[in-house]
Amino acid sequence: MAAVAQRTEVEAAEVRQVWASNLYEELPRFMKAVELAPFAAIDTEFPGFVHHTPFSAEPRERYEDVRRNVDGMHIIQLGMSFFDPNRRRCTWQFNFNDFDLSSPSHLRWETSVELLKNSGIDFARTRNEGIASGDLSDRLRKNQWMRMPKPLWVNFQGLYDVAYLVKLLTGKPLPPTLAEFARLVGCCLGDVVDVKHLSRFIGGFHLGLSRLSEFWGVEVLDGWGGTTAHQAGVDSLRTGAVYLSMLSKFDEDETDDEFHGVLFGIEEEKIAPPSPPPRRFAKSGNRLVYLSQPWLPRRTPVGTQHPRFLRLDHLRPSFPVQDSL
Repeated sequence: MAAVAQRTEVEAAEVRQVWASNLYEELPRFMKAVELAPFAAIDTEFPGFVHHTPFSAEPRERYEDVRRNVDGMHIIQLGMSFFDPNRRRCTWQFNFNDFDLSSPSHLRWETSVELLKNSGIDFARTRNEGIASGDLSDRLRKNQWMRMPKPLWVNFQGLYDVAYLVKLLTGKPLPPTLAEFARLVGCCLGDVVDVKHLSRFIGGFHLGLSRLSEFWGVEVLDGWGGTTAHQAGVDSLRTGAVYLSMLSKFDEDETDDEFHGVLFGIEEEKIAPPSPPPRRFAKSGNRLVYLSQPWLPRRTPVGTQHPRFLRLDHLRPSFPVQDSL
C-alpha cells in the first residue's frame, strides 16, 4: 500500500502537564474524559529494558521478560489523548517521580535514558516535582476506575504501555502468567487495539511510530507545552491520529472489530473485556459513523445538534483543541 498522499498536521498546541502540584486539580477533568470519550490513545515512557527478548521468543517467554522489566523498573511518563466524534482532543501527560537517575539501584538501559534526555525529559524535575505512582493509583481506585465506562484504548506496539498502565491501576506487581495478565488487562481497561498489529494488515508494519506516522500522512508538530516526540503526550496523540487515518482505509462494510483485543507480541492470548464492548464505528460512504453517545463539550448549549460521525474524505489541517473540560 502506498503512503497516504494528503498529510494530517496535528498541531501541538496544548498539553495538560500533570505534576504533584496540580494532580488533584486535573484528575476530575481526566476522569470525565475517561468516562465520555469514544476512544483514547496511550503511551508510556520508561528507562528502557534490562531483559531483552529474542525476536523468535514465544508469547509466554515474551511476557515473562515484560513482567521482569516492568516490575523491576519505574514508569517516567504516561500520556493519554482522548478523541471525540468531532476530532476534538485533549491530552494529559502525567510525570512521575519514581525513577531516580542518581540511584544505582534504579535499573535502566543507558541508551533509552539518553534518548529521553535528548527528547527533553528533565529527570531532575520529574524526581523533584513529579507524581508518586502510588498516589495516582490510590486516587484512581478511590474514583472507582474499575466500575467506570471506558473508551477504546489504542496503543502502538503497546505491550509495555498496557503492562505499565495495569501495574499503575492495580498498585501491584504483574501477574505471573500470560493468561492471568490478559484477564487483568480486560478487567482494568476493557477494549484495546494495537496499531502495530493493525498495521500488519493494512500497511506500514515494519515501521516505528515516527515512520508509521509519515507513512499514514500524520505530522505532529513539536513544541507542544515543551514536549516533543518520545515524550508520552505527543506520542499518544500521534498514535491516535495514525489510528484514525488507518480507519479511513477500511471498506464500507468493514470495521476494525476483528483486531480488537490483540496486543503485538502476545497475539495468541486475546484480551477479553468482562462484557462484550459496544460497537463504536460503522462506515457510511465517506463518513465513519459513531454509534454511541457523542462526547459533547461541557459548554455546548442544550439542544445543539452535533454530527455523529468523523469525515474521512479529507483530513483537516489540524485537530482543534478540546479546551472545555
